[in-house]
Amino acid sequence: MLSTGLKRSINLFLVTAIAGMSLVHFTPVVYAEATETTQQPQTASALTKLEIDGVKLDKEFSADVKEYSASVVNEVETIKMLVEGNESASAITINGQSVLRGTPAVFSLQSGENIFQIIIYDANHAETTYKVHVTRSAKVEPVTPAAAANPSNQAAGNVAQATILSSGNSGFQSSLTRTNTNANTASQSSTQSMSGTTQTVSKAKLSALTVSEGTWDSSFTSDEYTYHIAVPSDTTAVTIHPAAASQGASIKIEGGTNKTVQLDNDNKTIISVVVTYNDNDRKTYVLVFDK
Repeated sequence: MLSTGLKRSINLFLVTAIAGMSLVHFTPVVYAEATETTQQPQTASALTKLEIDGVKLDKEFSADVKEYSASVVNEVETIKMLVEGNESASAITINGQSVLRGTPAVFSLQSGENIFQIIIYDANHAETTYKVHVTRSAKVEPVTPAAAANPSNQAAGNVAQATILSSGNSGFQSSLTRTNTNANTASQSSTQSMSGTTQTVSKAKLSALTVSEGTWDSSFTSDEYTYHIAVPSDTTAVTIHPAAASQGASIKIEGGTNKTVQLDNDNKTIISVVVTYNDNDRKTYVLVFDK
């Protein structure tokens, strides 16, 4: 009996103790893993199209390729260049001249190398530069004997000589001489007149062009448009002094009026000097500064 009562007491105690216990639910605290937000670098716009009407570039265009070249014959005096940028492009210039998206820009070519610097800007004023070298072949002058160039004068001269030899009349000789002279003069005047009607003289030229520092590869002349200028490697800026040949012509250096320009840190900087007389008369001088 005693053992039975003791067991009942122990069991009752255990049940009471268990019933009095409350279950505690432990919920672990979960902390969100901190992630670092990486700011993507903003990149400048890139060209999506670069074409020259009727002229093939030396390599297929790619936005990642920044320099191209092409060659044309001397008969090609102008080119039409078409450039387009991606959606982030805010402006595009060629040798300092603004161009419209999808609209070809016309540029004159000089004999030899012509350098076109294309800069595309994005909304944050970051820029990407492309360069196109277009080489126009030199003009080949045909070599023609004087007699073949003017056979009528040669025939007239032969008649005069035969008459002089067969006649001792000095007056007749003088008459023929004057006639031949007049014929030559009239022919020369006609040639000058014909050439004058086809030749157009540009007023968008420089009479002088100097820089504050550097050694030129050749002396400046108003009809040469590309020059290489060697400067010391530590040169950071140069001042350019252009002078227009015609009154009323305007001059822009890299698209502006500031004559002092900064040089790139790399070995070559291309600066454009654009002279404009009217909408149809514009010339671009290119200065390539080599460190």
